[in-house]
Amino acid sequence: MDHAALARPHDPTDYVIPTLDGSGPKAAHVPKEVTGPDASWNVWPSRILDGCREPLVDGAADLRGVWECYEGPMKGHVERIEQAGNRIAITTGGLVHDMFCDGTLENGVNDTAGIGGRRIRVAARWRNGVHKLRPWNTVVAVTRRLDPANGDMIWRYGRRINRLRRLTAPPFDHPATRAAAEAAAAAGRGARRAAAGAAGRRAQERHRVRRPRHRRRRDGLRRGARRRDARPQDGVRGARRLLVGDVVALVEAAVGRVE
Repeated sequence: MDHAALARPHDPTDYVIPTLDGSGPKAAHVPKEVTGPDASWNVWPSRILDGCREPLVDGAADLRGVWECYEGPMKGHVERIEQAGNRIAITTGGLVHDMFCDGTLENGVNDTAGIGGRRIRVAARWRNGVHKLRPWNTVVAVTRRLDPANGDMIWRYGRRINRLRRLTAPPFDHPATRAAAEAAAAAGRGARRAAAGAAGRRAQERHRVRRPRHRRRRDGLRRGARRRDARPQDGVRGARRLLVGDVVALVEAAVGRVE
């Protein structure tokens, strides 16, 4: 696998190192994540501990951020590290290794060695600023620590030593990263259009529910108008009064002749 060709995280927030001021939920209250069944090396999942600001435990080094391997057998490899309390989540593309560093298999990694790889169980622990991983809680197979001289991260994987530098922003000049960002933006636009369409349909449904009352009101107004239109006009009523007067006059004349 060509690590250098894979997409880097395209969300600028992934590169921000927040202050651990104790706000937000505790690390233990955030559900653990695993590698998804449809994981891809070029699609990075959302941050797991976003909003969790629990200070790191004693003995833990601050490895948070996005790291790129620039020297060693894993050159080109990129990983995102999140930390809070005694918890650390290491993500590479869609591969997620989320763990509590308490030295137990129960709270360690229970995932795959790679996307589509074999199942692994790994215990994690901090020791004097070094993050140590023990597969099946046996020997230490992987370590991560900071180089105090320049701030690099030294990642030992078996006998292989790699040096990684912390990135500060998404490399949008990287083809796969740019393509991932464009795909995410298109997906976001599609989701917004779908949400707007759903809101419009709900509004139409509410309008249809109210419409019968409007129709009844309009029909009542129309019926009232028709009744008003059907009433005799003033001229007709006057003609009727005149006709009645003539009849009365004729009757009075006839009575007078009889008398």
